[in-house]
Amino acid sequence: MSTTVPGTSGDRRVRWGLGDAFVGVVLAVVLVWAVGWAALRGWPASPELRTALGYLAAWVPLLGAVLAASYLRGRRSLVRDFGLRFEWIDLFFGLVIGGMMRAATTLVEILLYGRVASGGATFGPVIYDLWWFVLVILAPVLAAPLIEELFFRGLMQRALVRTSAAALPARARAARVPVVVAIGVTSLVFAVVQTLQTSGGLEAAVVGISTLVLGIGTGTLAATTGRLGAAIIAHITYNGLIVTWSLI
Repeated sequence: MSTTVPGTSGDRRVRWGLGDAFVGVVLAVVLVWAVGWAALRGWPASPELRTALGYLAAWVPLLGAVLAASYLRGRRSLVRDFGLRFEWIDLFFGLVIGGMMRAATTLVEILLYGRVASGGATFGPVIYDLWWFVLVILAPVLAAPLIEELFFRGLMQRALVRTSAAALPARARAARVPVVVAIGVTSLVFAVVQTLQTSGGLEAAVVGISTLVLGIGTGTLAATTGRLGAAIIAHITYNGLIVTWSLI
């Protein structure tokens, strides 16, 4: 399966890079902070709407940066620019690696919390309505993996590989050092952005370590396969297991 932005041109020169990723991250951080600031003051009054705004504050800038980079400064194709494609083997790799990463972060939670954390969005008594389906199931299990992998592993990690390769000597490039650097830096930024949405303290430590593990795993899958399919499925598996545990 492939997804292509209208107006594809395989001959267009790629001009997107770290600047596009930087703008996306900064806008996401600012908007997430603004939504959090408003929520502390009781706006909006609806907890469901507050949760939805929290998701949108992070995702709109990230997805916007991806689409702008591809359409304005790239090949106008999410496949050619960022590797958004799937093969059947991605299902196997994604399920296995996603499950392994969730097992590893479960150990982190037990060590630091003394128990397995109950993840997933919460906004009062459980009512199985459309809000619940969108905010508890659809948003974290499907939307988050697609948007976050497109931005972090598609745009940012690939931009870092290109930048590192241009700055490092041939021996380092042959040893795949640019790829290792890109995976590490992207995973760290991914983890920091996620911790900004916590209340700090122990929660920030657990979320930071867990998302760092997730970032390294999905980053390695994206770099190894040359596409985002396995990384997205691994992310879906990881988040899906968190939500499943919270519903048990």
